[in-house]
Amino acid sequence: MVLLDLDPAKVPAPGWIPLLLTLLALVAVALLFLSMRKHLGRITSPDDPAPESDAQGTDAGTRPAAAGPVAAKDARPGDADTGKGH
Repeated sequence: MVLLDLDPAKVPAPGWIPLLLTLLALVAVALLFLSMRKHLGRITSPDDPAPESDAQGTDAGTRPAAAGPVAAKDARPGDADTGKGH
């Protein structure tokens, strides 16, 4: 007893569209991966020292990051005039 006894001449072959869609999806995933790598490379963590900073944490010609009541990275619009944090 044969479960699926089909004539090979009558079985339709898959077309090119599924192959093209698969290749298109692979290209999209590759481009998204490269973009993600580029964006993740731009992220700096607070633990990483600045590339051109001296021992006191200041860059050449700038003031220290936490010089005011609110650190520059934590400042929101409107906080500068009140001096309040989050």
